[in-house]
Amino acid sequence: MKNLNRLFLTELGICFSSEARLGPALFRMAETTASLGLKRLIRLHGQESEWNVKHLEGIFEACGEKARGKRCEAIAGILADGEKLTAGLGRSPIFDAALIAIARKIGHWQIASYASLGEWADLLAYGEVAEVLNGILDKKKAMGKSLAAIARSQGHPEGPEKPRVKKVAG
Repeated sequence: MKNLNRLFLTELGICFSSEARLGPALFRMAETTASLGLKRLIRLHGQESEWNVKHLEGIFEACGEKARGKRCEAIAGILADGEKLTAGLGRSPIFDAALIAIARKIGHWQIASYASLGEWADLLAYGEVAEVLNGILDKKKAMGKSLAAIARSQGHPEGPEKPRVKKVAG
């Protein structure tokens, strides 16, 4: 990258492409869980991805650029790993625990990306753009907290008796 603006636009394109891919993927994920609370939360995550596509299109326009995506290998990898992780689990509490893990991995990637974009927008003096990106970031952080709350509320997926583990050496 020759300058921060080009880096900003490249990362914006990666987020744009990722959000466009995540919306449908999250809606498919939501249909696989038996947990109503988890289903609602993953659907909301999918809706937010759809809204973010529109926000990102507006940011491209504000920057005088045409919205264009760039494939994100990280999100593609998370989704592929998620398919492997959930293969053969069927609808079960273990499957739901895996879905939560996948959604959290997606969220952590999004938080890192939107935090960087917001900081760069500030450095580039893109005031309103920075506000929009920081608003998206806040929603991603809230989603992470909601996923953590659902994970805790479901308890141990194999019942109250925890597996026995040896002490960790160190």
